[in-house]
Amino acid sequence: MQLRQASAGDFNAILKINATSAPHVAILEAEDLHRMVALASFALVATDGVRVVGYALAFLSSDIYEGDEFQSFRSRFVEPFLYIDQIAVCPTARRANIASQMYAWLQQRSHELGIFTSCCGVNLRPANPVSMWFHRKLGFESVGDLETRDGLLVALLRNQALPSAFRAITKTNEQDLPRLFEVWESSVRASHSFLTEADIQSLIPLVKHELANFKPIYCLRAGDGEPVAFLGVAGFKIEMLFVHPSNRGSGAGRLLSEFAIKMLHASSVDVNEQNYQAIGFYRHLGFRRIGRSPLDPAGNPFPILHLALQPQLHHLRIARPVSDLARTRAMYCRGLGLRVVGSFEDHDGFDGLMLGMAGASYHFEFTNCRAHPVVPTPTREDLTVFYLPSSAQWYDTCNRMRAAGFKQVASLNPYWDVRGHTYEDQDGYRIVLQNAEWNNVEKHDLAMPDALPDVT
Repeated sequence: MQLRQASAGDFNAILKINATSAPHVAILEAEDLHRMVALASFALVATDGVRVVGYALAFLSSDIYEGDEFQSFRSRFVEPFLYIDQIAVCPTARRANIASQMYAWLQQRSHELGIFTSCCGVNLRPANPVSMWFHRKLGFESVGDLETRDGLLVALLRNQALPSAFRAITKTNEQDLPRLFEVWESSVRASHSFLTEADIQSLIPLVKHELANFKPIYCLRAGDGEPVAFLGVAGFKIEMLFVHPSNRGSGAGRLLSEFAIKMLHASSVDVNEQNYQAIGFYRHLGFRRIGRSPLDPAGNPFPILHLALQPQLHHLRIARPVSDLARTRAMYCRGLGLRVVGSFEDHDGFDGLMLGMAGASYHFEFTNCRAHPVVPTPTREDLTVFYLPSSAQWYDTCNRMRAAGFKQVASLNPYWDVRGHTYEDQDGYRIVLQNAEWNNVEKHDLAMPDALPDVT
């Protein structure tokens, strides 16, 4: 049995399985399925090597979806969650553990994103005792019932898979502020031995103000609900990450940092040069030094190291004329998670903006000539390819590309459709998202030349 992302060629098989699974899953018409696959973070099919024998549609709490059960879970939980809307298996393949394997796949991908809460609904009217038994076996527990708009009574179920010491990653609220300050102070006293008592006292009012005004702050809660670590990210940069000393070595810092990288797209952080523990921690996560400041932001003589994920020795600019700078900016920032890293107006008759992200070895430059606009003329084989080995990250990016207005198209070269999707912007420029790792150089054992030419 194989699991893979669903494609348009699977839709007829999915609709047949859906029809045979009613009334325990909502009936889907072809239009419904197309819409749900476009919106869902995960559209999964199970195959026996020849045919599709099962499917799953699942959403992250950050997705745009109007389903009654999904909206009910959003109103109940402050932590991010995975919502499994439908899982169904064809009658001839049931009792083959296929549904369990799809659940395990979905939960593993959500864990990669730092999401450890899974939710679903099981019908109470009409009753579905087999599904209820199955979900209880997987560890799901009831959090309430819901009367849906179409007259169903549904049991709302939740499963939490954080390490046993923790309950959830959630946004903080005003009631958490005293505990956040306690975590900060105890963490600083344990790790910032280079600070004097006077230094710490001078920081306290600044920290209290920052904790009260920085939004959002995420925290990792212990079993009793108390925050044991917290995180703040702004502009792809980790601005704060503190763990209570009693939770050092528990994995709390790694859980929050991976959540920052994978869900909040953080790619840079500043660290005190004397904080050797933090430097080692971030190096282990793949951060490398890209700069140094002799003073901290307040002007104190505490050098700051600027770290970023996977810095490169070269930098690539991809320059393209476009028809609408504002629309291009909105699409690429939302779809690929880029941000504006530079812009200019009327530079020798050209307007432009540059989109990239901290620590990346490339950026896009989009331009428009005021006097003589250049009509974009890309071909179907002019591609920019992004390799995303994490299936969860790939699904999330595909979902954001569609939401941003990119059109999913069939690639001229069918190779790109085997493990990826191709998206086209309003000017015809194509972005390929490959659910694979870039390892072609190693695979084909291409030899590097003994010496590279001196290019000046």
